[in-house]
Amino acid sequence: MENSNQIMEMLLAESRQRAEEIIAEARRSAAQIITAAEEKAREECPGILEKYKKQAQDYVNREKLHSKMELQRSLLAVKQELVDKVIAQVHYQFINQGDKEWIELLQFLLEKCVDQTKTVKPTIVVPGSLEAQVKEVIGTAYPVVAGKQAYGFIFSFPDYDLNYESERLFTYQRETLEQMAARYLFSGDDNG
Repeated sequence: MENSNQIMEMLLAESRQRAEEIIAEARRSAAQIITAAEEKAREECPGILEKYKKQAQDYVNREKLHSKMELQRSLLAVKQELVDKVIAQVHYQFINQGDKEWIELLQFLLEKCVDQTKTVKPTIVVPGSLEAQVKEVIGTAYPVVAGKQAYGFIFSFPDYDLNYESERLFTYQRETLEQMAARYLFSGDDNG
């Protein structure tokens, strides 16, 4: 997370530096336009000077707006990249948790997602590597079979399945995970 913060700080600094360079260039260009316009106005007519000053100021204003929009785009891109990295890291940690944690998660899901009062119990489809351990912990309360999934569980009822495979969960909940990561990373950030 510290690396992500350092990367974000570095990218924000680069974006700000680029914006300052664009603004500085715009100011130099505006100064040149103003100087040229003043010389021509002195030669031709006093009314032209005001026209060129306005054009120069409009140009400076457009460049400032453009620079601000470029900075916003850069910041949003950096933020999205950080959110993506956080989600990837959470997913990696999730799928690489130990067998004990997977079994605890299974027990939690059974408690929260399966109505214990119903007579029809789901078949629990588990990764093959966990089948023996799950049978030992669950006992005969639920039928347990080995599935093809690498991580996660499926509760298979006669008419439907509750799919808690990790890839499925992370794909299905991507938007929610992005919002949570953004709130965590950028709470108090005034830059969108």
